[in-house]
Amino acid sequence: GSHLLKAFIRTNSEIDEELTEQKRKVVYESALENNKVIVKKNSRIISVQEIVTEDKMKMLEELNLIETGKTDYVFALGIAIMVLILFSIFTLCTNIYCKNVLTNRNYLLVLSIIVTISLFAARILKEYSLLYIPFLIAPMLIAILIDLKLAITINFILTLAVSIMTNGDMIYLFMALASGTFAAFMVNRSNQRSSLSASGTIAALINVVVVACFGIINKNQLKTIALDSLIVTANGLISTIITIGMLPFWEITFNLITPLKLMELSNPNQALLKKLMIEAPGTYHHSLMVGNLAEVAAENLGANALLSR
Repeated sequence: GSHLLKAFIRTNSEIDEELTEQKRKVVYESALENNKVIVKKNSRIISVQEIVTEDKMKMLEELNLIETGKTDYVFALGIAIMVLILFSIFTLCTNIYCKNVLTNRNYLLVLSIIVTISLFAARILKEYSLLYIPFLIAPMLIAILIDLKLAITINFILTLAVSIMTNGDMIYLFMALASGTFAAFMVNRSNQRSSLSASGTIAALINVVVVACFGIINKNQLKTIALDSLIVTANGLISTIITIGMLPFWEITFNLITPLKLMELSNPNQALLKKLMIEAPGTYHHSLMVGNLAEVAAENLGANALLSR
């Protein structure tokens, strides 16, 4: 029977393997587009030593977690526009509140160095933890060296800039804005290093309050809240130590006058004052009286009393 069938029946259609494979690919790609995979925040995509499959690789590329070798011009344009907006805010605020900064080369140089170092430090330390970022140094230094209004403006701009790096982390955003602003207010016109230390300690305590509140809101474990509080406390204290230690460098290198420098100059043991006291005591006493009058007048006018004296 089978021999008879083979003699008379002939194949009139065959499977086109190539075309079938093409159709399969089209259907597969269509299914991928119509059935998107949702990746929840903080969920694990791939583990250490796990084999990277094609779908995992595509997911990592779409989430911008790996470099693909291609330049993302739209992404670069978005970042450029954000930087331009922040620079515009800086220019407007500086032009209104502290015009002298834009015409002073030393001020601009100091400002550029502080902002650049702050951004580099944030970029490196954010890979470990956002709580390690020393966000207090910039506002404290600028408030002491240049101007309080400028310090608050720069703190606001730096916080927004770093929040772009951290994907808008609310804990960092609120902590940097609150602590940075308070720290700038507290160190403004501080004339003793002990008052600077106290300001840094208070800023560190503000960090603890913010971290603890967010920990309670997010229902974190008490152990996690305590560890985070310890980290931000150390961050605040270390930032204060670095700020105090760097002040002589900025004062000498860029010839900046700070309240601490003025207090050193008004010390009776200062060489010139000591010589004046011994060789011309009348002139020395007269100078003290005029200095005291200038201080009272400056206080009433809202000017820098210490500089006047």
